[in-house]
Amino acid sequence: MATGYGSDSTITSLLQTFDFYIFPVVNPDGYAYTFSSDRLWRKNRSGSRPGCRGVDPNRNFGSGFGGYGTSGHPCSDIYRGSQAFSESESRAIRDAILELGSRIKGYVTVHAYSQLILVPYGHGRATYTRDYADQIAAARAISRAIQSRSGVYYQVGTISNLLGSAAGSSSDWVYDGAKIKYSIAVELRDKGRYGFLLPNFLIVPTADEASEGYKAFAKFVARRELNKFIQ
Repeated sequence: MATGYGSDSTITSLLQTFDFYIFPVVNPDGYAYTFSSDRLWRKNRSGSRPGCRGVDPNRNFGSGFGGYGTSGHPCSDIYRGSQAFSESESRAIRDAILELGSRIKGYVTVHAYSQLILVPYGHGRATYTRDYADQIAAARAISRAIQSRSGVYYQVGTISNLLGSAAGSSSDWVYDGAKIKYSIAVELRDKGRYGFLLPNFLIVPTADEASEGYKAFAKFVARRELNKFIQ
């Protein structure tokens, strides 16, 4: 995005309006383990129980902790941990967000796969936030921008309705705990043909369309929160 500053009017306006905080990898130990041992590993690498290491950081946040869509068994891929924020990864995200406080106007957490733009909640079945109308409008803006860019459709809805319950997620906590209205979770390509093993030739197109969606989200938030219209 920064390479467009001064030459792309939209990017220039966005960068003059917002500071963007990007956490490229929030589970570094688990990420490294996918290269050395298990390509589809999703948890971190904490704990010492043989064969059952790790906590799912995205079930370890303090919103609906321990609810549906989590497990108390350390061997499960969705093991939630012993208590909310027991893990250094979830604490690091929490602390960074709380330090920035009300300066944060929007939050996007990026996952794969399923081609979805999701809003809270994940911790209850068919549970909607009081800001659902605004949140779903933001999600639709992202979806429209992606489809306009590539023709690929991303469905919009709540986490629990489209993915199933997932208590203790970062997006739920960002809304509940950090009081950030526009908390969005994105599930990138594809819809299941390749799943988590997206081939190389689809990586750049997926990144390009997602970038268009993120710009649309930032423009939406600028309009709704700052009354600033960015073309």
